[in-house]
Amino acid sequence: MRRRITPPRIAAAVAVVAAAALVGPALAGAAWAAPGRVVVGGEIDGLFPGFTGVMQARVTNEYAETVRVTLLDTTVHDAKAACPASLVTVTKSTTEFDVAAGTTVTTPITVHMDFAAPDACQGATWPLHFTASLTSVGGGLPNTGLDVGLLLAAGLVLLALGACTVLAVRRSRT
Repeated sequence: MRRRITPPRIAAAVAVVAAAALVGPALAGAAWAAPGRVVVGGEIDGLFPGFTGVMQARVTNEYAETVRVTLLDTTVHDAKAACPASLVTVTKSTTEFDVAAGTTVTTPITVHMDFAAPDACQGATWPLHFTASLTSVGGGLPNTGLDVGLLLAAGLVLLALGACTVLAVRRSRT
């Protein structure tokens, strides 16, 4: 004999889905909390027309997990009107490297000053803006610490519970 799906059973199924949605993140615990950031800095002194040298960029990981830097790009801004950013080029770093939680790593970046730089630029300071592309080394989502497998499993469970609820409602109408 088939069991009849009653409104109380449907309500119970909906409650299970809602509870899973609310309790799931709590069970993940600290995996959801990944406060921090990655800070990149660097400077180079002694620029002169035609100069080519190496700047040691510093990458500090304030996250609670190791991150992998996959790209480090630098934008140079004008020092002053007579010293435009176009006079200084900084090579993009595509060398991948890991930065453990709470540590600082340095990486070399090539800097070049154009031969056409005027004397007015001697001793000038060009502001630099760094951009880094990151991934999580531990298999989590970048900047969250959430494990991708856990997220997929939770999504599949919720999807299955939702499908069961829909089927139960359809059967109760027949």
